[in-house]
Amino acid sequence: MDYYYAPENENQQERKTGKKRPSFNLSIYITVILFILASAGGAVIYHFFFSTDAATTSMINKAKRVVMTNVFGKEPHFYWADFEKNGKNYKLKKDDKFEVTYRDEFMFKKIHTDSLTGRGISVDVEKAGSSNDLGILLKGIELVDHYLKDRSQEFTIWVRYKDKVIASVPVEIQIQPQDWLRMAKQAGSKKMKTEYLEKAVDMKKEDVNARKMLAGTYANSGETDKALSEYESVIKQKPDDLESLVVLSKMYVEKKMYQDALLAYRKIISLNSKDAAAYASIAHVYCLIGNWPRAVANYRVSLRLSPKNPAVRYNLAEAYEKSGNYKDALSEYELVYKDMPESEAVMAALADLYLKTKDFDGAIDIYEKFIKKQPRNASAFANLGLAYGEKGLLSKEISSYEKARDLDPDNSIIHFNLAAGYEKAERYDDAAREYRKVLKLKPGDSDTLQRLAQYYLKKKVYKQAIEYYARYLEHYPKNAAALNNMAFAYQEIKDYENAVSCYKKALENGLKDDTVYFNIAVSYEKMGKESEAISAYEKYASLNPNADVLVVLANHYEEKKQYNQAIEAYTRLIGIDTENPAFYKERGRIYFVKGEVEKAIADYRVSLSHGQEDDGIYIALGEAYEKKGMYAEALTEYTHAYQINPESPVAIKKIPQLKIKLLKKKHKG
Repeated sequence: MDYYYAPENENQQERKTGKKRPSFNLSIYITVILFILASAGGAVIYHFFFSTDAATTSMINKAKRVVMTNVFGKEPHFYWADFEKNGKNYKLKKDDKFEVTYRDEFMFKKIHTDSLTGRGISVDVEKAGSSNDLGILLKGIELVDHYLKDRSQEFTIWVRYKDKVIASVPVEIQIQPQDWLRMAKQAGSKKMKTEYLEKAVDMKKEDVNARKMLAGTYANSGETDKALSEYESVIKQKPDDLESLVVLSKMYVEKKMYQDALLAYRKIISLNSKDAAAYASIAHVYCLIGNWPRAVANYRVSLRLSPKNPAVRYNLAEAYEKSGNYKDALSEYELVYKDMPESEAVMAALADLYLKTKDFDGAIDIYEKFIKKQPRNASAFANLGLAYGEKGLLSKEISSYEKARDLDPDNSIIHFNLAAGYEKAERYDDAAREYRKVLKLKPGDSDTLQRLAQYYLKKKVYKQAIEYYARYLEHYPKNAAALNNMAFAYQEIKDYENAVSCYKKALENGLKDDTVYFNIAVSYEKMGKESEAISAYEKYASLNPNADVLVVLANHYEEKKQYNQAIEAYTRLIGIDTENPAFYKERGRIYFVKGEVEKAIADYRVSLSHGQEDDGIYIALGEAYEKKGMYAEALTEYTHAYQINPESPVAIKKIPQLKIKLLKKKHKG
């Protein structure tokens, strides 16, 4: 006999309601018995008078088993299971093996037994699904992942009648290379990741990507030789793998395998003849082995391909110098100073050039020597201060600028640079003093106006900050950052209307900061403009679905009885933090208010599964079950609430009420 999966069998219903079903329905079973006896009787007559084989005997035996199962409650006999795997239908018998890989999806659709109704029959795929997996789509990856964590365990498909096993079929897990790759990605340690990747490569040696992953893991773990070997294997299989060639060449250099490195870099160039970095790397290898002419030649090619690379140009100069070609080296280093070490003009020019090319050590050295010759040269002190600043020598930077200021007090640039130095030293009051001197010398200097505005903003002197930002914006009315800062200052002094105006202008002029919409929303709230505030919050949430703003929106929607929007907001919150039980609880509550009780129950359950031990959720769940008329389930949840909070008035009230309802339902039944 067959049966199909039903959402809830009678045994489950008994457990939920507490009400035992009658042992049998007499009229139904009399009909069944008569049918079976009639069938069996015909078979017996045929057997005794006509049949000479075992087919009829088998039919009689089966009929007997059907009677024993369906009338006397004996265990049914299992014949086979119909199941679907990856869209195709199959049969599974007792002596079969169930083969599964991580790619498989399967469902047990139908069980063939002696049971006429199928009541009490269940299928349990061990380590997957639930206690009864009949009609449930299962994924092989669940079984594979369990197996990979502990390969000593065995898996079985159990067919049960009530609580008794009537059949079992072993499950055979088939491991694929992709399984080890997945485990490697999830591994919590480098050691485990390496082991998994090794297994993947061992199963599929031609998998280049797996080898590259393994090689990278070896490299990160400091196992350079193993990494080198794997990358070499990759190149043997895929000679044009540019990524592996680049890594491999660098490893050869680290291992001082210079000839191998050169071969690898030349292979890179054969794949991309315009790769400036590859030529520079070849030159570097030639430097390491002392072949300067080859280094020069390759640096020159690299510079032709990438002429603005300062590092390569410096290396070229060094290679020229190392090879004895001082003319080209002097061209690069501006070695005029070596030819005329006492010339003040040459010293000044060379020092300036070092500063422009960011050779700050050279600049400091030459300027210090120059100042010994010209101790009252304000420009030299100012430039020395700049070089010290670029080197991070802050105290020397400030001292040099102060000397330059004293020598040239009417120079606005020196005052500005000194102020910037004070700012770096967090001497903000001294910096503001110097910036104000700049404005006296150069009233419309926009950079100084901006610096003073920022200074007062940091000092929280917001009205003064607004004044300087306003003056700055006269020069640059579309400066979005200044408009944004000015808006913030207005907001801090509670001038929300001007704050909103400035924030909007900042957006109009290209400000990309999403938080502006949040600040606009807050300002509108302070102004009492609720609809405008919500609109701004919605815009902010669309750009940056922040949990705080989504909660604000959800509360607003709920207050306005816009339940669909509130549900959507909580759904987005769940997307941000899937482990937060409060989000599921609140969404479930709104579903309940909408009358979508099933969805409410589902969300309450998820909330509980995430560790929310809250009597309020159990109360809510009880109310949901009670609304569906599922009094036994409701009683269970109210009892949970009472156990957590014995003083819960709802639980105290509902528990006796539901017990009475269940008694009435039982007696009525």
